[in-house]
Amino acid sequence: MSVDGADYYIKQALAGQLITLNVNAASRCFEVLQHESIITQLPIKGLQGQRMPLDDYIALMEERARSEERQRLMNLRRRYLQAR
Repeated sequence: MSVDGADYYIKQALAGQLITLNVNAASRCFEVLQHESIITQLPIKGLQGQRMPLDDYIALMEERARSEERQRLMNLRRRYLQAR
C-alpha cells in the first residue's frame, strides 16, 4: 500500500482485502486493522523527529507537491501512450 508517496508492505495474503489504517501519533506508526483487530504496526516513513522551522516545512511541502505533480503527469502520459 502507498501513503503519501511512501510504500508500505503487509502480508500478501491480505492483497485485495479490505483493511483499515489508523494513525497512532503517540507511537508514530500506522496500525493495520482487519475486522477491528490489529494485524501489524508500521513505523511512519519520512517523519522528521524534531520541530522544523516554518520555512523548512514550506520548502518540504513544495517539493512534495512538485513530486506528486510530476508523478501525475507521468501516469497521464503512460495511460495516453497505452491507449494509442
